Amino acid sequence: KTEQREFYAQTSVLKLNQLINTAHKKETEFDYKSAVILYQTALTKKDDSDFDILLPKVYLKLASVYKKMSQNYEAVEYYTKAQDWYYNVSDNLKVNEIKLEIANIYFEIYKYDSAKYILGELAKSSDLTNELRIKINLLSGKMCDNTDKELDLYKKSLEFADNFVDKSVRTELYYRFASTCDEQNDMASAVIYYKKCIDTDSNPSTNKFLSESLLNTALIYDEARQSENAINYYLKSMTADNLIKNFSGLYTASRSLSEIYAPKDEKKSLEYLKKAYEYAKELNEPYYKVDTEFEIGNFYLLRGDYQNSCKYFTLAYESAKPSLPKEYCEKIMQKINYVKAKI
Repeated sequence: KTEQREFYAQTSVLKLNQLINTAHKKETEFDYKSAVILYQTALTKKDDSDFDILLPKVYLKLASVYKKMSQNYEAVEYYTKAQDWYYNVSDNLKVNEIKLEIANIYFEIYKYDSAKYILGELAKSSDLTNELRIKINLLSGKMCDNTDKELDLYKKSLEFADNFVDKSVRTELYYRFASTCDEQNDMASAVIYYKKCIDTDSNPSTNKFLSESLLNTALIYDEARQSENAINYYLKSMTADNLIKNFSGLYTASRSLSEIYAPKDEKKSLEYLKKAYEYAKELNEPYYKVDTEFEIGNFYLLRGDYQNSCKYFTLAYESAKPSLPKEYCEKIMQKINYVKAKI
């Protein structure tokens, strides 16, 4: 509290623009508490000549920071203040953008009825950009109770997805349309739109749906027994996932690659199985660890390497004991006893 008082005393003498710029710097440093103090202080600078012009910006900044802090009711409060300001100056497009932000918060805190009400109001508005229409449909799709309705919303949105719409919105639309087609077993359409998502933005740092689109495309080819295509997309997904340290995606891809190579290249099969094991350890998921340890044990058992087989079956047993069902542990112990007898 003493530090906060000192910080307030030091910053309260700053001018409005200085307060906003310093607050933004604190945001980039993830110091959200200080950013809130600075933006709140900015609201007291009513004598500043720029106050009336910058007021809605401060409201929106406060709302955004509170949202990042998961203080959702405070975020809604300041979004509402900004919304009222833009309503009074008849900027209906900005009003609609803010309404969508509020709907997103209601969705995140499971107030679906409130979110749906706002989306219903927005759908009636004529002051909507193509990007806003897509965003409304994307949020509506997340709250659909069946995939047919969801697919219809995404299908309607595709006609608005021109190059003026931000890449992040288009990649989400293509991914969600593809994954809904995937759920409905329309694999041809799923592959087309997963690839559109991939081609629209191939940077895993900016396209948060890239990894899943690559992996899901690989899985579709894998199920269709198109091994070369599957391998190609698994490797691409691993390249993307390595950049963002997505160990879950890396585990799935390497585990699948091990299975593809099993009948034709045992060296590569073991290589990817061991990679999957390393990713399982990074994830610290008991089932994944046990699965890979057990499979490596089986790999060595089938090739008569009983020492290594026993080693990995024992690791699997130790990993399984604390959290997996007793029957599962007993199955592993049977393998250990069998190998020990062989030794």
